[in-house]
Amino acid sequence: VDLDPDFNVFTGVNNSGKTNLLEAIALWHECFNFLLYQAIRAKPERYRVGHYVFKDTQYLLYTDVKTVRSSNIDDLFYQCDKSQKIELIFIFQDIYSEQRPNPLLKIGFSITNSHGNSYKLEFLNRQDFDFFQFNQLFHNFPKAIGCSFASPVATIRADERFLTTPQVLEAIQKRESVEVIRNRLYTLHSDQADPQLYERFKRDLSYILFDSPSAEVSFFTSSDFRDDVKVIINYKIDNRDIEKDISLLGSGTIQIIVILLNLYSFGQRNDLNLILFDEPDSHIHRDIQSRLINTLLRFSETTQIFLTTHNESLIRQVSLHQLFHLENRP
Repeated sequence: VDLDPDFNVFTGVNNSGKTNLLEAIALWHECFNFLLYQAIRAKPERYRVGHYVFKDTQYLLYTDVKTVRSSNIDDLFYQCDKSQKIELIFIFQDIYSEQRPNPLLKIGFSITNSHGNSYKLEFLNRQDFDFFQFNQLFHNFPKAIGCSFASPVATIRADERFLTTPQVLEAIQKRESVEVIRNRLYTLHSDQADPQLYERFKRDLSYILFDSPSAEVSFFTSSDFRDDVKVIINYKIDNRDIEKDISLLGSGTIQIIVILLNLYSFGQRNDLNLILFDEPDSHIHRDIQSRLINTLLRFSETTQIFLTTHNESLIRQVSLHQLFHLENRP
């Protein structure tokens, strides 16, 4: 698939493979993180001490794979046939490079069934791989690439417990970001390192919802993670409103909050952020969809966005080179 560097929209009938494509991207990223490590010995012709490289092989229990829906080890494979082999290959291009033509870097992984309930994960083309180019292209190791996955949201829990940062990140990876929405809002709201991040988040949310200078969403918390078990997050639409728990927000607004939290996640710095939205237009009015797309495109400098949809009005807003139609076939 020849992808757009900024924004990619996938459409097609139900069960045509749209969500599978997002899962393949997320699974590639999971493989990337499983095999990446920092070299403690040099191979002068291949890489230096301190360079980030990939292990040849790793074995994983099927339950260790978080990004793909699977209740059994064979669910990962085509037609649930464990004799099948999966190859996930991404080609990266440095679009900001001054070199012409810009160099390409191919990074691929294979997944096969191993013994029992394990997968065998392998790095492809190790003998030909240019680790020097790899370490020049990416700078923010070990988290050079970020990936977040948001599924459709209808409602959220009435209450939520405080979680650690690794627990929150795991929930996002497992596509359960709505289960930790209060934790994420609390982190953003109380971020002393970059308080402007919350203000920008609030400004974007208000623009998408209202496109009016007189209407603004604000969040409030009476919780303290050092003393409390539950996270309390209330909201107000404007100064005349009273504080209410965010579970009382409409499903479309909750959906937009989850989408924006993926763009504002923890203020982490990556070379490339892959943002995966599975039908984010669910429950969202078409005028709000237009402002949502405008906001998403503002994040495109270091973010590549992938979105699935059936929505006609959203499809019409997208340039043809950013639109992909999937058909239900191998």
